[in-house]
Amino acid sequence: MLNAGEIRKWAKAQGFDTVQEGLHVTIIHTRTPMDWIKVGEDYWGDSGKMTVAEGGPRLMERFGDAIVLQFASSRLTWRHEDIKRMGAETDYPEYQPHVTISWQLPKGLDLSKVEPYRGKIELGPEVFEEVNEAWKAAVKEQTFTA
Repeated sequence: MLNAGEIRKWAKAQGFDTVQEGLHVTIIHTRTPMDWIKVGEDYWGDSGKMTVAEGGPRLMERFGDAIVLQFASSRLTWRHEDIKRMGAETDYPEYQPHVTISWQLPKGLDLSKVEPYRGKIELGPEVFEEVNEAWKAAVKEQTFTA
């Protein structure tokens, strides 16, 4: 996420005490062995960057223990489905583009009252990584200072 600072500023203003380090959007989570070279590059242009425009449907939600900002992106959804067409299987039946904001909901903060981030979401190039089954142990939260 190229504009993580803007999202951290928004989260602090909404009452969050921490934000996950390494804000990102996952396109697909698959354990299927893939030839990632055949999957190829994204189709976002030669810069490898993508911007989700300001506005559009946005929602704050819980995904299990995670507090996420959901948003609409036909390009991310298309990329997810394209990788599935190439043979990737996923444990998640439906893809919903989102950014995990935090794993800690501050005491007294009503998530239904949090105004979703409505600014642009700037994403950098795709990163391909092997699935780390112990990923949750590596999650770190950045605490806001006064």
